[in-house]
Amino acid sequence: MESPRVLEPFQPSEPDTWEDYVERFEFFAEAQGITDASKRRATFLSYCGPETFKLAKALLAPAKLSETSLKDILACLTSHLAPTETKMARRMEFHKRQQHAGESVSAFLAELWKLAQHCDFQNLEETLLDRFIGGLSSKKARIRIVAKEEVTLASALKEATATENYEREELDASRKAPKPQIEVAHAMDELEATPSQSPVRGVESDCHYVTEINGRVVQFPAQGKAHVKVKIEGQQCDMEVDSGSGFTIVSDQTARTFFPREPQDQSENGPEVQAPGALTNEPGSASPHDDEVQIGDPEMSGTPSVPDETPRAAPLPQEIK
Repeated sequence: MESPRVLEPFQPSEPDTWEDYVERFEFFAEAQGITDASKRRATFLSYCGPETFKLAKALLAPAKLSETSLKDILACLTSHLAPTETKMARRMEFHKRQQHAGESVSAFLAELWKLAQHCDFQNLEETLLDRFIGGLSSKKARIRIVAKEEVTLASALKEATATENYEREELDASRKAPKPQIEVAHAMDELEATPSQSPVRGVESDCHYVTEINGRVVQFPAQGKAHVKVKIEGQQCDMEVDSGSGFTIVSDQTARTFFPREPQDQSENGPEVQAPGALTNEPGSASPHDDEVQIGDPEMSGTPSVPDETPRAAPLPQEIK
């Protein structure tokens, strides 16, 4: 003969399931044909588990369990495991409920039904519909539902389920799609001061910026150098744009092309000055000795002349318009 199915013990560590456990015990006793009050009490205390038995005994002390009715035992345990909340507290918990990550829309709606049981809403279906739409985690599903003229709880659930399935398939397809092979031209770690110190970067290679967006590796190719035509002393010059520089520099060869050095007979203020490159004696002064060399004397063969290395400052270039 097959033994009757037993009722598993209650876990006091999960007090949220107490009301369901009591309801299940009522069905279990009815299925077993247990109608006698003392026998129902004995059956409950035998199946509820040792932890629940000790808890009921402690809560009812000094009264004995054998002298207390099952109704009083259940009421005492209910007040301890599932204390009654006010109607406003239950409504606040209902309106704060949002769809959790990984929770299906059907499971979310079932939880809303459970929370609304003791809230005494006058229009339960309309309140459930408002909370269901507002609590959906999918923005696309919310937009598709509110775009309809007539929305019921059943139609909202159908639309949200369809959107959920579509987004799941789209996510699975993106995960299965092969990732593009990106050749990184340069990689620099935190210990490198400049990109040129990296051993994996070639001298002739381009440095690309690689980042990750929404789980996908995206490469931004290096941009070419920007050039602009400017006029320097009336002559056109092709210059590279450097937005991070506070001034403009030119090479010595370019500077000599735009600013040729010519001997000047007069200074800026007017008095005569000697052209650079030769030294002369003042009247009445001694002539230089034979072993002394006049700097810049063109007639002295084999004597080096001292080049003028005075740096030349270039004026700020003006862009051709």
